[in-house]
Amino acid sequence: MRMVQAIIWYGDLAQANDLAMAVHHNCSCQSGYCGAHQAMLDQRWLNGILFARHLREQLLREEGVTCRSRQSVRTR
Repeated sequence: MRMVQAIIWYGDLAQANDLAMAVHHNCSCQSGYCGAHQAMLDQRWLNGILFARHLREQLLREEGVTCRSRQSVRTR
């Protein structure tokens, strides 16, 4: 019998919404799970995404990137 591992999202609601939009944008499901949905089942990947988002925000603050500039950074 295979045990099901609980996946926990440690981010906030806005981050969860951003992630859901990214998965929807990159979904290629025909049947079963695509790569975007498979990633959602990997706790280490989810934790890494949150860390990368935190690190990005910290680096933008340290470099003094303004809100106007931040939008152009986001779309890259």
